[in-house]
Amino acid sequence: KHPMIAQGALLSALVKAATWTNTDCIAEAFRAQASFRDNCVIMAHHHGLLNALSRLALTRGEGADAEKVRMASCLAIELMSRHDEARALLSQNEGIIMALTKASYGEEERDGDLRESNMSELEGSVTGFMDTSGKSEDDLSLQSRRIQVALKNLVGAM
Repeated sequence: KHPMIAQGALLSALVKAATWTNTDCIAEAFRAQASFRDNCVIMAHHHGLLNALSRLALTRGEGADAEKVRMASCLAIELMSRHDEARALLSQNEGIIMALTKASYGEEERDGDLRESNMSELEGSVTGFMDTSGKSEDDLSLQSRRIQVALKNLVGAM
């Protein structure tokens, strides 16, 4: 049951478009949909959506664009995990669990790269693993903490 007539079509289009990882547009669209409480359960039930979202969150590659895709996808998962019914479905999806696990443990590896990125920004170039433009270390730490809490909640729902 979709609250808006075209929502099913929109979600289906996003699932199909999830192969696009050159920019974070699709991942951000998932995140925008998940930011509305009523959408989270609908998204979790939508055919193929959790697999598409997990593939985005596990996108390979380095650089700011790949990191933006991964982070937006993980944050969409985190938003969805706040709802009991959606959490139950998320916790049963291997790709979702793998994506959050990788994101939460990957943060330790990225801390060193983040410092290098901040140094290179001072020199006028961005070379780190994460794109820190417009985000403070506190913002990045908060995002990391949200992902860790989401993973903990999903494991608890298993």
